[in-house]
Amino acid sequence: MKKFFILTISSLAVAAMAVLVWYSPVLFKGYNPTVLGISSLQRANNLAQAGVYSSENQLNVILSSDLIGQEGMNSAAGSKFSAYIFSYIIKFFGRPSLENVILINSIILALAMFFFSLAVYLLFGFEIFFIFSILYIFIPANWFLPQDLVGYQFGILFLSLFILTFAIGNNSWQGNGKNTWVLAVAGIFLALSGLSKEALMVFLPVLMVYLLWRKMYRQLSYIFIPAVAVIGIFWLPDFFSGKNIYLLNFTGDASSQLKSADTYYAELFPDSYTYHFDKDAYLKRTSGETGSDFISSVALKKQSSNIGQARLGFFERLKVGTVLFVRHIFRFVSFEEIGGPFVLLFMVLGIYRLKKERNYYGSFLTFWPLASIFLMSFVVLVGRNHLVDFGFPITLLLSLGVSDFSKMLKNQFHSNKSVVVLAITCLLVIYSLVLADRAMWSRFYNNNNVMLLKTYQKEILKGKKTGVIATPLGLNDAYSISYNTDSSIITFNPKTVENLLSEGKLSEVFEKYRIRHILGYSPELSKKINELTGVEIIADDGIVCCEDEVFSANKSWFLNLIK
Repeated sequence: MKKFFILTISSLAVAAMAVLVWYSPVLFKGYNPTVLGISSLQRANNLAQAGVYSSENQLNVILSSDLIGQEGMNSAAGSKFSAYIFSYIIKFFGRPSLENVILINSIILALAMFFFSLAVYLLFGFEIFFIFSILYIFIPANWFLPQDLVGYQFGILFLSLFILTFAIGNNSWQGNGKNTWVLAVAGIFLALSGLSKEALMVFLPVLMVYLLWRKMYRQLSYIFIPAVAVIGIFWLPDFFSGKNIYLLNFTGDASSQLKSADTYYAELFPDSYTYHFDKDAYLKRTSGETGSDFISSVALKKQSSNIGQARLGFFERLKVGTVLFVRHIFRFVSFEEIGGPFVLLFMVLGIYRLKKERNYYGSFLTFWPLASIFLMSFVVLVGRNHLVDFGFPITLLLSLGVSDFSKMLKNQFHSNKSVVVLAITCLLVIYSLVLADRAMWSRFYNNNNVMLLKTYQKEILKGKKTGVIATPLGLNDAYSISYNTDSSIITFNPKTVENLLSEGKLSEVFEKYRIRHILGYSPELSKKINELTGVEIIADDGIVCCEDEVFSANKSWFLNLIK
């Protein structure tokens, strides 16, 4: 009973610490450094307010709340289950600010960390549980994760529940065979994780192959029968009927509506107009511009394949996949993304420990990320950072390595103060991770335009905007403005606008899109647009931004300790 009490109190204390640490960038700076996942948040808000899973019309105008019910095109975007769950949070608490979304995410992910930690306790005992709980907070990918506004938080939460129930069920199987029904519950959580964030579905074939390799056929059936049933009922119908954007990863024969859904065209095309009305000419120009540049040509092929504009042959896929695979592997030695070779060495030591002990989970923890990266690179053609998908195995291997290294030091120096040695080792690793975190946050805060967006939003809110706003901003930025001001907005690249001006088509095109306002263009281009079309200039890119927070001497002193 005493052990359970200590475990519970320490878990809750570490979870509270996780929330504070993960939310600290917003506390220090006063705002979020990115608007990643904002489109899913917009769809969650539309579900809560209008009952529709939609955010755009057929021309990809991001719609305000008064138009979404009339003109909204059914969304084919992923993370649908996450959006539905978050819509209930919005119904209950109202539309949250982006900063409050990050706080909510921090709490959800701290709960996920709690379940991961319980699984570690069941598998490896209290020492590894405690090390894992602390280190998990400071892994750069984990610390950044609450900034992904809607999607990953519920995917990771259900994944943590899968890991916990898998550990309980598998331990029971290896013991007296009771409670193996827990594996069926694990299968449901595994499916819900994939429904919340499709990127995590890559784990399903990886786990299936692993269980087959280990000849764990009955465990396989307990887990995958309910998992496949849940996915078959709630996800596959949309996939096979052409209503799921991930169909584009496997066929170029999807409908044009699916190919242009939810601004997915932006993987390759600069704006909606180019995709809908100048697609072939743009592809021809882009293909010519890449020329013999190997990486650029590979990137173009990947982007074209991802949005269903081209199909890759075997050798082309091999070439693209190899480039992506190397990129993913090198993230495991990246200082900013994982803590550098120093952290990787501890992970290798953790792998060695499991191999030496012939622990069942040793091969599982290494096979999981490597096989997932292989599928991401050669099958799905994913180039984005997905280390967050492997937050659990990365942190667990690191924790095992730290524990083993501290024991080696204790034996080498014949010390009987094992707790002190372990604490010093943990602090050194945490400091290394915090250095990496500092580099990551510096990059995000130094290269963001959130304060500019806040300035634009203030200008929009000075008066009701009845028409569509055209802007050269990126899609996430446009979604952020739409969410925070409840305005209809469309991206138009400055080059596209200049071409339309020279061709004398701008007025006609603006009328087609019902554009009545422009935002964020250069003063010169804004003036030309205004003179020709009569649209209102809300603000140009020369506007003076809201002032960033000036750090106090205390904050500056604290931050300068970590360099």
